[in-house]
Amino acid sequence: MQGKIVCSGCGNEMAPSAKFCTSCGKMVSDAEDILTADNVSRELLKSIFDAAYMDVTLGKGDGIIVKEGFRCLVLPKKEQNLIKLLISLTFKPQLNDLQKLEFVNKVNKDYIIVRATANKNSLICDHDIMMDGGLKRAALVQQVKRFCMAVPKNLTACGGANILE
Repeated sequence: MQGKIVCSGCGNEMAPSAKFCTSCGKMVSDAEDILTADNVSRELLKSIFDAAYMDVTLGKGDGIIVKEGFRCLVLPKKEQNLIKLLISLTFKPQLNDLQKLEFVNKVNKDYIIVRATANKNSLICDHDIMMDGGLKRAALVQQVKRFCMAVPKNLTACGGANILE
């Protein structure tokens, strides 16, 4: 069942944020708290972010949009066993291609957690969260929040205030 977890004791459906089953009182096991390529879906991800009181909407296609300061596209990639995070920012219109590429290279050199690419007038920053061995829901929420807050801060440190709108 996408977006829900099921109690292993009584089979009752529970909210993704549940710690105890309301029917039988059984504690949610660690196995039910783990995201894998087998159980990840955009509906489940949305429910996890909703439970964490994050601003989240279903996007087009397979992704969801999380707004934590900046809009971040969250894409479950089952076949690659990962969750991809993307933030798109706009370059200032007066920049030439060389200036954009120099900035992208500086970001990639100085900030190894995020991959930056230039696409016409946009700077795309992405990060892959691997699900090998499973990923706890709380860890996913922390990583998305960190990505949404750290990318703008680190782009500014790389000189982004003069490059990005």
